[in-house]
Amino acid sequence: MFPPYLDNFKLQQSLDELVARPETAALSEEILRTEVANRAARLGIPVRPSQVRIARGEEGIRVEVAYLVRVDFPFYTVDLHFRPSAAAR
Repeated sequence: MFPPYLDNFKLQQSLDELVARPETAALSEEILRTEVANRAARLGIPVRPSQVRIARGEEGIRVEVAYLVRVDFPFYTVDLHFRPSAAAR
């Protein structure tokens, strides 16, 4: 079960890097959702743009992603729910 957690950690780092860039605040929500989904896809994480939430406020931008990874074992299946997020300050 370690690989999905490692992938989630990498996605978290990618989100942190994305929101830290000053030019990210100027991107439209649609472009930003697509960028997050593309970054997840490069890591092999099943994220659609519709699973990405963008919130803009006085403090900056916040990006949240909710996704599920199903892990199959010989006698049972486990659904792992992840919610990485990042905010610019």
